[in-house]
Amino acid sequence: MVYNINQGHNKALLERSETLNGYSAFIDKVREFNNEPGNLKTAIKKAAEYCIERNILKSFLKTHSSEVINMLFAEWKDEEALEYRFTEGRNEERRDGARRALREGLAIDVIHRITGLDTETIQSLSQTTDTQTGNK
Repeated sequence: MVYNINQGHNKALLERSETLNGYSAFIDKVREFNNEPGNLKTAIKKAAEYCIERNILKSFLKTHSSEVINMLFAEWKDEEALEYRFTEGRNEERRDGARRALREGLAIDVIHRITGLDTETIQSLSQTTDTQTGNK
């Protein structure tokens, strides 16, 4: 079983554990500060400072803040990379579907409605499909 410990979820669980609640608050602040101009490492540092000032995981963050910053920075980068790979994979699937539809003779506007790809992308795939099959 997996529990969502993000702020606003599973309040009863977070209330039973000060550490878990603090971690949830810390991650929430990282996300908030990451939406501001700057970079992720700055957001993590600001979240740590915010939490220390408000006695949230204070002793842990004071002792281990550099390790926490490095670990979270690496985790966030991994998460971004996985999201990018997923998105690119989905886009490639949509392009493959559009290529098959073009080979079957479906109209570009129909392929657009089915795949969600913009018509310029479908037209470029059409040209690529034509040159691969020898059609002009």
